[in-house]
Amino acid sequence: MEAGKMRKYRQMSFIAWRGLRSGVLFLADESRRGTLGRNLLSILKARGLSIAAGMSHAELLEERAGKQGDEKFLEFKDQALT
Repeated sequence: MEAGKMRKYRQMSFIAWRGLRSGVLFLADESRRGTLGRNLLSILKARGLSIAAGMSHAELLEERAGKQGDEKFLEFKDQALT
């Protein structure tokens, strides 16, 4: 295989891998929150990406910060959020 085709194959493989990984992480997060069934049903009904149980950015940040414990999670200007 020539170098250009090989590079394109690697890039497409990487994109496919990242897409699959994102899908699995989405399913795991939604399952853990207990909203998986409702969100999958809304996606099927809309025949597109339509999430019924949405979360605000603040709620997502709070959830992720809670997983970090006392470690620094986010820095903004002179503030450090844990």
